[in-house]
Amino acid sequence: GWTIPPSQRLQFAADAAEGLSILHSVNIIHSDLNSWNLLVDDDFRLCIIDFSGSTIDGSPGSGFEGYRYRLPRSYDAPSTVRTDLFALGSVLYEIVTGEMPYERYEDQDVIQCFEQGVFPPTQDVLLGRIVLGCWKGAYESAEAVREDI
Repeated sequence: GWTIPPSQRLQFAADAAEGLSILHSVNIIHSDLNSWNLLVDDDFRLCIIDFSGSTIDGSPGSGFEGYRYRLPRSYDAPSTVRTDLFALGSVLYEIVTGEMPYERYEDQDVIQCFEQGVFPPTQDVLLGRIVLGCWKGAYESAEAVREDI
């Protein structure tokens, strides 16, 4: 089968962080960042798509992150830069491992793990420190994530 080399995975990760940084720079919160909302263009660069639920200039959005991409919070809490960065951590994890976080877990178990601050192991994962930083709130911006990649 065809595999994606680590150098291309790093480029995809940088593309995802850069795309999110650009959105945030113009006051757009994606609100539903996940691997289904990423496409590869003709130049083999990753592009973020599907802004139907996005928050623009603070207006209420209708997006809702999937459980493997959702920062634990009340269901009526709005999406923010912080929630997008958490989702970015899950996207980066998927880019470098080829699996969603806790792919084999039931949704309720994923929610419980994330609420308890229990994340998939990242110590032996490409970009593992960055992924964990996104999940734990160590980053203030997607640009800071991109710089670390």
